[in-house]
Amino acid sequence: MTEKSSGIASIDMDKARAGITSSGGDGFMCAGRDSVNLYRLLSIRKMCEMRLLGLRSRGPSPFTVIKRELGFRGNNEKVLAQLNAYIESLDAA
Repeated sequence: MTEKSSGIASIDMDKARAGITSSGGDGFMCAGRDSVNLYRLLSIRKMCEMRLLGLRSRGPSPFTVIKRELGFRGNNEKVLAQLNAYIESLDAA
C-alpha cells in the first residue's frame, strides 16, 4: 500500500496559490487539497493567537491540533513561534 501525504504538513504553495480565486466582491474560493489545507493552517494560526489573548472555544485547543499534526513541542508561545516559522518557510519555498 502506498502512503499518501495529506493534511497541513504537506502543502504545495504553488498549487495552493493557484487554487485560491476571488469570487467577486468580498468572497474567495479555495479549490483543491493544498488550497484548503493552507486556509486551514492560517485559520488555526489565528485561533492560536486568539487563544493566547484569552478567547476559549469548545473542542480541542488549536495548539493541540498543531502539536498533533506537525509534531511541534513546547508551551503555547513556543508552538505559535514554530507555527509562524513553518508558514514563513512554506512561503519562501
